[in-house]
Amino acid sequence: MKKYFIYELKKSSFTIACLSVILTLLYLVILLSTEAGRLGINAYTTYLAVPAYSGAVLAFAVPFRQLDYKMKKRSADLFFSLPLSHSKIIAVKFLTGLIIVFAPYTLSYWLGAFAMMIKTSLPINAVFYIPHFFITLLPLYIVYAVSSFAFTRAGKASDGVLFSAFWMIAPMLAVAVLGSLIKGKPYTDIEGVTYLYDPYFHPEYYSVFSPLSYFTSLFAELISADGYFMDTSSITIANMIVGFALTALMGAGASAGLFIAEKNARFENIEQISDSLFGYKTALPYLTVCLTALCHFAFFLAVFVAVGAFLLTAVYRRTLKIGNKQAIIYAASLTAGIILALICAYVL
Repeated sequence: MKKYFIYELKKSSFTIACLSVILTLLYLVILLSTEAGRLGINAYTTYLAVPAYSGAVLAFAVPFRQLDYKMKKRSADLFFSLPLSHSKIIAVKFLTGLIIVFAPYTLSYWLGAFAMMIKTSLPINAVFYIPHFFITLLPLYIVYAVSSFAFTRAGKASDGVLFSAFWMIAPMLAVAVLGSLIKGKPYTDIEGVTYLYDPYFHPEYYSVFSPLSYFTSLFAELISADGYFMDTSSITIANMIVGFALTALMGAGASAGLFIAEKNARFENIEQISDSLFGYKTALPYLTVCLTALCHFAFFLAVFVAVGAFLLTAVYRRTLKIGNKQAIIYAASLTAGIILALICAYVL
């Protein structure tokens, strides 16, 4: 296994080098071609989001490169013929992919941080680059793990990409629907502006990307030496704790599930219809119900949801003739979503 890991790492060295150069140039060009550090420093002009979100893109997309061997019978036959178990093969691919994510992120992050410190003559709290870097490694890993697990639930690569995208936002959609059903109470802010309601649910804390986004925004304000603002209301804190805990559980579950499921991986499922419970079977009704329900403020949008849901069903079944069972699921999901939308608009 050690020799195979070294082989995969060497094979990926060119990819790592290219991505490192691209991410570093992106960050440096943005830093050096803008007014950051010349006219003033604030949370935005630290451009801390550039390496963080670049890392998030890598964490989301690298599994498509690393694990696509499971999507083609010819490549899977080659890998499965190796004198290694399926679990060891995917472990090597997973760890190599993690290096492909972390190495470019690390290089671009620190070169950009040093460039920022050299460029500006204004005071910044550069020490906060250190905790931000280490804190963001875990959120990046979670994105990578969830994307890896979701991608491997598919029978072909295009389905896997859709599954990964779905699980990035799945909890957020459910919380958004709950927020529409349970709206909270009217409130007045410190400036005397009265709002219709103070929401009990904050969907922005329930995406898999949320911890990375939150900590990047927080540390950008700390680094800028411009002070920082944090909503410390009990509702916000509760949403943050629950949302981030759920994201952490998803990361842990995806990590374990990836290797547990690999023990029972079947060669004959490759390139076949993706029938996993973590794929279309769950995603299609879930998305149809949630997105239709969220159309309560503009019902005409439900038409686009209905069309999109049907087209995705056709992609799932690989034919426009989706069958009676799938048609019933489609109709029931759309009906449930419309009922929820009507409740949100006219009852609550």
